[in-house]
Amino acid sequence: MKRGPVLDPLVNETLPLSQLAVVLDLAEQSILIVDRSGRILLANICAKQLLESQGVVLDSAFDLFSDFLHANLKEVLEQVEDGDRRMDLKFTFQSNEGTARVQWLSEPDWLVVRLNDR
Repeated sequence: MKRGPVLDPLVNETLPLSQLAVVLDLAEQSILIVDRSGRILLANICAKQLLESQGVVLDSAFDLFSDFLHANLKEVLEQVEDGDRRMDLKFTFQSNEGTARVQWLSEPDWLVVRLNDR
């Protein structure tokens, strides 16, 4: 019997955001959960360290797309909602170039952004 990579979720089972944050911290890649306005809802340790190394202050006024990725959030949203569930954006940090992979989670209407700084 072949098993899928993810177990089927149990009915009415939810994962509190505090537990999701702990799970994200286990990843060795910079991962952020962002709402439709560009506000960061969750960021793992790797992402926080990357952004803070660039002088970013993670507060409620910070917009990941306009302030760090220098991308038009409206265009990103249009593209992912039109069928490109994932897209890559280039960004510059410490005179190096990185890639931000943006994926749309339609159910909570969030964006998952994975920053690759290599």
